[in-house]
Amino acid sequence: MQKQGLRRALGTLLLALLATEAAAEVAGDAVPVQQLRGRAPDGGGRGRMPDSAEDRIGAEQREAIWSRLRERLARLPPLPPQAQKKSQPKLGWPLLASPQLSDPGYHGVSNFVDHDAATSVIDYSCAARSYDGHAGTDIFTWPFSWLKTSRGDVQIVAAAAGRIIDKLDGNPDQSCAADGGDWNAVYLQQNDGSIVWYGHMKQGSLTSKAVGDSVAAGEFLGLVGSSGNSTGPHLHLELYDAAGTLTDPYVGSCNALTTPWWKSQPAYRDSAINLVTVGYDAPLFPACPGIESPNTRDSFNPGERVYLTNYYRDQVAGQVSDFQITQPDGVVYSSWSQTSPDTYNASYWYWYFTLPSAPQTGTWKFTVSYQGVTLARYFNVGSPTSVKVKVPNGGEIYNRGDKIAVKWKSNIGGELRAELWMKSVFIGTLFKTTPNDGKQNWTIPTDLAPGSKYRIKLVDLADETVQDLSDGNFTVQ
Repeated sequence: MQKQGLRRALGTLLLALLATEAAAEVAGDAVPVQQLRGRAPDGGGRGRMPDSAEDRIGAEQREAIWSRLRERLARLPPLPPQAQKKSQPKLGWPLLASPQLSDPGYHGVSNFVDHDAATSVIDYSCAARSYDGHAGTDIFTWPFSWLKTSRGDVQIVAAAAGRIIDKLDGNPDQSCAADGGDWNAVYLQQNDGSIVWYGHMKQGSLTSKAVGDSVAAGEFLGLVGSSGNSTGPHLHLELYDAAGTLTDPYVGSCNALTTPWWKSQPAYRDSAINLVTVGYDAPLFPACPGIESPNTRDSFNPGERVYLTNYYRDQVAGQVSDFQITQPDGVVYSSWSQTSPDTYNASYWYWYFTLPSAPQTGTWKFTVSYQGVTLARYFNVGSPTSVKVKVPNGGEIYNRGDKIAVKWKSNIGGELRAELWMKSVFIGTLFKTTPNDGKQNWTIPTDLAPGSKYRIKLVDLADETVQDLSDGNFTVQ
C-alpha cells in the first residue's frame, strides 16, 4: 500500500463513484434484452463502480502503526505458552449485518493483497484485482454505502478470537480520497500470536472494550466507515502471522499458502444479487460523501411509472438474469432476460414500465433469477399499502420467556420488519424479515429488561415510510 503509482485501486469505495458515471439507457445500449413473454420494458439503465480509486497507508503511517503496536505489546503480558503452540486460527467473515438490515447481501470485495514485489499487480489468483503494494483485503458495503454508514447497518466483527492490542478513534469518517489522514481502527492479536488490523471504522463506533481485553470470534468491534486513506465506506483487513509476516488469507495459484485462513474461503467471484427494489425513479448516487437515495416505493396508481432495480456483486460477463412481472391474478405481465456485457465488482441495472390506465389492482410481483437464486419484490397498484399493529397494541402484560403471537393487518404484498421500542428508543429487531401473513410468533427474551412502556413497530421493507407502532404500551415483567 505504500508504493507509488496506484492505478487500479480499490474499486471500493463506492460511491463518489456511481455519480461519476451516467447511467446508460438500455434502449440505446449494445446489450441485447431478450423479451420472452408479454410486454417489453419501456426502458432502463445501468451503473457500476469505477475501475480506479485509492486506498493506501503511507510508509510513515505504517511504521507509526507498528511502533504503537510494539509499544502496546511490550506492556501486555505475553501469550501463555499453550496459546503460542496453537495452530493457525480459522477466520470467519469479518462483517455482519446489523439487526435492522434485511438486504440479501451487503458487501463486495474490491482489492486483494498485491503479491508482486515490483510495480506490477498480481492478486492471489494471478489476476489483477488489487493495486500496486496493497497489503490487505478491502471489503466494501453495497449498495448505498453512505446510507448504510449513516444508519450503522454493517458491523465489523472479530474474524477469530483474540485480545485487543490497540485502538484508534476520533478521526473523521467521511473521507473521499487517499489524502494521508489517520483512520479509526482496532488491532487484535489472535490466540496463536497472529495480528489482524481492522481499519477505516466509523468514528465513535469502536467497541468499549479496552486494550488487553479478550474478544470472541464474531464479537462486535465497530461499524464500517470511511476514515483515513479511503475513498468510501469499507473494511480494510490486514493479516500478519505470528512471526510478523504479511499474510494473504486466500489460497490461490499466486499465493504460497497451502490451506486458507478462512473457515470457508469465498469464491474469487462471489456472484450474487445484494438487493432488489421497486421504486418511483432510478437510484440516485450523489458525489462522495453524499447519502444515496434508493427512491423506493411499493404503492402505485394507474398510469404511473414503476422502476425495478437489481444490485449485483461480482457480476461476471456472460451471466444471465431472468426477470418476470406477475399480475394479481397470476398471469405473467412481462418476462425478459439480460446477459451481463462485462465483469464488475459492483453493478446495478434498472428497468421501468408505465402502468396501463386501467391495470389490475392489487399486489403485483417482480422476480429476478440469477445464479440459481430467485429473489422477489412486491408492489401494489391502485391500493395504497398500509400496515396496522393489532397485537400487542396496548395494555397487555407478558412475562419474560413467554411466546406470543405478534399480529397485524396489512395489504403489503412483500415482507415486513418487526422492531421493539420503549418510548422513543429502539431496543432491538424481533424479525429482520417476515412474510405478510398477519402473524408471527415471538419469544420474549429472558434477559429483556422489565418495563411497562414497550411497543411494537412494523415496517414495510419495500417502503420504510409505511409503518405502524402499537397504539399503546405493553408490559414485560
